[in-house]
Amino acid sequence: MKSISKTTLLGLAVIMLVAALLRLPLLADIPLGLWYDEAWVSIRARDVVALRTFPVYFEASFGGMHPAIVYLTVLARWLSGGHPLAIRYGVAVTGLLGLLLAFWSFGEIGRLQPLANFSAARYALLSTFILAITLPFVIFNRIGFESMLPALPAALAFGGLARGISTGQYRWYGLAGVALGLSLYTFDSARFLPVAFTVAVLGLLWSGQPRRSLLVGWGITAVTAFILFAPLGLYFWQNWDQFMLRAGVASYNTLGPGADSVPLALLRNLGLTLGGLSLPGLGDQLARHNIPGRPLFDLFLSLFFWLGLAVLLRRPRQPATILLLSWGGVMLLPTILTDGTPTFTRMLAALPALAGIAGWGGAWLVAYWPGGWGRVVSARVAVAAMLFLSLLTTSVAAYHFWPQYHTVETFAVDDWQAAQAARAALADGPVYLVPDLIHEGRPTFDLLLRDTAVQPTTGLNCLPYQPGQFQTYLIDTYRDDGLLTRLGQTFPQGEIRPLQSGLMLFSVTIPDLAPPPTPTAQFGPLTLLAYEIGQPTDGGLPLRLVWQVAEAPVPADYTIFLHLYRAGETEAEPLAQRDSMPCEGGYPTGRWQAAEVVVDDHWLPLPAELDGPVVVALGLYTWPLLERLPLTETAAALPGHRLILAEIELE
Repeated sequence: MKSISKTTLLGLAVIMLVAALLRLPLLADIPLGLWYDEAWVSIRARDVVALRTFPVYFEASFGGMHPAIVYLTVLARWLSGGHPLAIRYGVAVTGLLGLLLAFWSFGEIGRLQPLANFSAARYALLSTFILAITLPFVIFNRIGFESMLPALPAALAFGGLARGISTGQYRWYGLAGVALGLSLYTFDSARFLPVAFTVAVLGLLWSGQPRRSLLVGWGITAVTAFILFAPLGLYFWQNWDQFMLRAGVASYNTLGPGADSVPLALLRNLGLTLGGLSLPGLGDQLARHNIPGRPLFDLFLSLFFWLGLAVLLRRPRQPATILLLSWGGVMLLPTILTDGTPTFTRMLAALPALAGIAGWGGAWLVAYWPGGWGRVVSARVAVAAMLFLSLLTTSVAAYHFWPQYHTVETFAVDDWQAAQAARAALADGPVYLVPDLIHEGRPTFDLLLRDTAVQPTTGLNCLPYQPGQFQTYLIDTYRDDGLLTRLGQTFPQGEIRPLQSGLMLFSVTIPDLAPPPTPTAQFGPLTLLAYEIGQPTDGGLPLRLVWQVAEAPVPADYTIFLHLYRAGETEAEPLAQRDSMPCEGGYPTGRWQAAEVVVDDHWLPLPAELDGPVVVALGLYTWPLLERLPLTETAAALPGHRLILAEIELE
């Protein structure tokens, strides 16, 4: 639009305020938790900054992520000081920016086909308001999904095309090319945007638009888009599996071998997609994306949409009709061609066009309502009332009904709350994570806890603690190897706080150490406080070692060796040997803290038919240098820095 009046600016400001109030409040609580994709992207954003590597695509076994969402999260984390929900704030603000781009695009499209008594500016305001209050667009502005991002370059591309048609200036086609090229860095559905743009150009040629300027403009758009897409295109050419993986999985039951009949599958998906726009029960069924079954548009917005579609179809050769229908129609194909129809994540790039069609219906009601001026006033009041009711229902749906459908699993609420509890517990003392949950399969723990002082352990044959301090164990009881039971037996004064999905917090103040019951030995920075040798069995000899760290942290990861000799033959080859890192490698010595105590269980295999007196010896070494830690402060030392633990009789 050439200029914007003060009234239009005021209207746009009101719309942006309403949009912000629908998207920004309670963003940390609605929805509560982080979905896997949100946490995974946030980890990539954290790591690219730490590693200073900036890939053009982020590979993964599920097909990976496009770079736009990751680098948007990098920016949001930088602005928010590394906030764990930075991705949501980034997407929410980007969604608001998308509304401004949509407003500009609607205005340019509206100028091509003006309605009587309804200016392009008012059409742009009406369509932008409809887009702002459409529930799925609100929801996807509140969660950190990359699927929302193609809506921005789509609006920029079609707005640039409309501007290029109306002004004849080729720079606007260049802008559209920039938008199309960059759109391919956002999400899989954006791959259809160049198709939608080309269909629009062909439609404009059919409608009688100047052929030469349109073809030259389309060429400028294509060249610009190709240049910008080239780095990602080269990557996909070299990694075709990553390009096709997500699309192949998403369309298996529609276009792949899982489809009984591709034509029938497509026909079914077409019906479900169109029904999902307006019919209750046919909307997206996933609670992450929607109130299950709720259509894209509510009753009033559906009325505007279908009326606008009918009005536009009556004048199929008009530029606005061609742009809106090409944009909206082609960008519905990702939904029609894939499984789970209608999945709203795949139609978000079409949503601005669908809102523009609905805006056309609302504008037509006001502009062409039959009767005199009084009937026109009544039409304006009726349209305003319906928009207000839609706003009201969207507000209630987004803040009240939608969260009620969320289970613990919907946004990994259990992991989010447990990780937050562990972070909070650090203020009171050490925190141990059992087993190690900081890995790719539990990205929320990785995001919230990796750069903290929380100590992950396996829980297998291992009990670390720090005497004289209050400390907390966050335990996954499904995979803790009985550690919770052992903690309760060792520290009966501890308190258990159940969380969700088998996660529990065990908190206890550890008393100071009593004098050790056996003489101590010193291996470099490690003190062997005590040890216990169990009764030998057919399977082997159980040993429990109690270590304490000296004042300084341990400088390396050491391996413990246990040797078994015949009495009096400690310089011969051992009869049995077992080498392993403490805690089966799940809590290596390089992570032990000053003054920390680690109870470490081992199992020494025994040779068959061995009897008589034997000697059990112990030592530590580094791998792969095989340098042994010096043994001091003991009379039970053997050459080679070995400690005699005991002499026992085997039968």
